[in-house]
Amino acid sequence: MKYRGKIFLLDDDELIISMLERALRGDGYDVQAESDPEGVLDRIREFSPDVVLLDINLPGRNGIDILGEIVGRGGRSQVVMLTSDDTAETAVKAMKVGAADYLTKPFNLDEVKIVVGRIIEKGSLRNEVEYLRKISSEITNQEIVGKSNVIHKLTERCRKFAAAGVPMVLITGESGTGKEIFA
Repeated sequence: MKYRGKIFLLDDDELIISMLERALRGDGYDVQAESDPEGVLDRIREFSPDVVLLDINLPGRNGIDILGEIVGRGGRSQVVMLTSDDTAETAVKAMKVGAADYLTKPFNLDEVKIVVGRIIEKGSLRNEVEYLRKISSEITNQEIVGKSNVIHKLTERCRKFAAAGVPMVLITGESGTGKEIFA
């Protein structure tokens, strides 16, 4: 089975942990599950998950507070809030703090899998864009790559025409020579 990503699960309900852990592992995810919120931020940082599934109502801690700390640390983990409270106010508060999504209990396993898959795919695309931006060279940011005398003279003439307000210039040449870059 293909590796799909890392998921950290924090919920005080052992049945939910067991159900989600089994389903997500069966789909190829690396899952770490916890039921105790004590010291969880260090365990999340060490595991470095792609997605954190986080219950809002935890014993001794509020999941929204933990969400704020996860987001505040600036890691790459995206957080999906899990709760039995289906009020819009709770969902809005979680999203304002930085949750990527919000699921109400009882939830459908297929819904959880779709949300997690979408978040991981979005993160993968974001990482790819960052990588491509880093490796792009100065040459890709230039409008004209050529450095020959002919290109230099043509560029200067086009600038003079543009400064003079000439409305249209016809540039001719063989197909594939880049005439359209002067448009």
